Amino acid sequence: MRGWIRLHRKIRENGIFNDLQLFRLWVICLTEAYHRPMDKPLGKQIVRIESGQFPTGRFDLHEMYNKGLKKKDQVSEYTVWRWLLTLEKGGFVSINSSTKFSIVTIVNWDIYQSDEHLNEQQVSNKRATSEQQVSTNKNVKNVNNDKNDSQLETAVSSDGILITDDTVHEISLALQNAVQAIEDHYITKRASGTMVNADDYKKIMNLVEEGVPVDSIINGIDSAFDNHKPKYPGDKIRSFGYCETVIRELHYNKTQKDERNNERVTKKTLPPFKKNDRREKLPSSVQNQLNGNHQKSMSDEELAIKEERAQELLRALGEID
Repeated sequence: MRGWIRLHRKIRENGIFNDLQLFRLWVICLTEAYHRPMDKPLGKQIVRIESGQFPTGRFDLHEMYNKGLKKKDQVSEYTVWRWLLTLEKGGFVSINSSTKFSIVTIVNWDIYQSDEHLNEQQVSNKRATSEQQVSTNKNVKNVNNDKNDSQLETAVSSDGILITDDTVHEISLALQNAVQAIEDHYITKRASGTMVNADDYKKIMNLVEEGVPVDSIINGIDSAFDNHKPKYPGDKIRSFGYCETVIRELHYNKTQKDERNNERVTKKTLPPFKKNDRREKLPSSVQNQLNGNHQKSMSDEELAIKEERAQELLRALGEID
C-alpha cells in the first residue's frame, strides 16, 4: 500500500491513544481510507467510494487487524467489529452497512487529511509523472487485485444460520447497548475517566456473551465498590477485573440458589407413609358367614370332647366294655 496519512499530535490527549487495541484499529481505518473518490466494483455492483471512506467486510477487517500479531493477541471478527462500533460511538467513524459489505467513513477526514493540507507537506521529488500519479492515489486498491468477492459475500454458520454483515451489525448493536450500560455504570462508580481500556472492555464483553444478565453485572459493580475497603490513602478500584470477581461470585451464588428453589418447586414428593392399624372391614354378609362357620365348628368339637369324656367315665364305672 502506497502513501501516507497525517497524524495530529493531539491524538496523545485522546483516550484512544492509551488503548492499544482501539488505537491499532483506528490507524488501520486511517490507512485504509481512500484519498480520492472512485467507483469500486463490489460483488455485482459499482459503488462510489468518497475520499475518507473505505469498503470492508468483517473478514477483511479481522484479517487486517490480526496480521502480524502473535496468536495470543489475535481476536475474533466479532470482537474487531465491536471495537469498530466503539470507534463509531466515540465519533471517530460512521458505518453504513448492507447485506454484503460496509462502508466506513472517517469523521473529520477533510479537516486532517484533505489534499490542501497534504499538498503543503508533500516533499518534491523527481519521480516520473506516471509514478507520481500512482503515489497520489495512495491507498486506492488495484481493482484487478481485489480480494475474492466471497469475503464480502454472506456466510453460513456451522448451524446453518445465514450470517450477513447486517446480522453481525444487529447482534453487535444489541451487545453494544448492553456493554454501554455496563461501561457507563462502571465509569460513574469509578468517578474518573470517560472510557474503559481494552482489557476491561474484553472482561465486560465476556460476561455479556456468557449470558450474565446486565442487572446482575451492575449489581455486582455496586457491591464491589460499596464493600471495597481502602488499605491506604489513594487505594481504589482501578480495574474492572476487581469487579468481575465479585460479579462472578454473586452470579454463581444466585444461580445455585435459583436451581435449589426450582428443585423444590418441581420435585414431586410423596406424602409420608402412615401405617393403618385398623383391619380392613369385610362386608357384613361375609363376616357373619365366617363367624357362623367358626361358631359351628367350635360347637361340634366341644361336643366330641364331651362324648369322649362321658365314655371314659362309663368305662371307669364298668357300665360299658
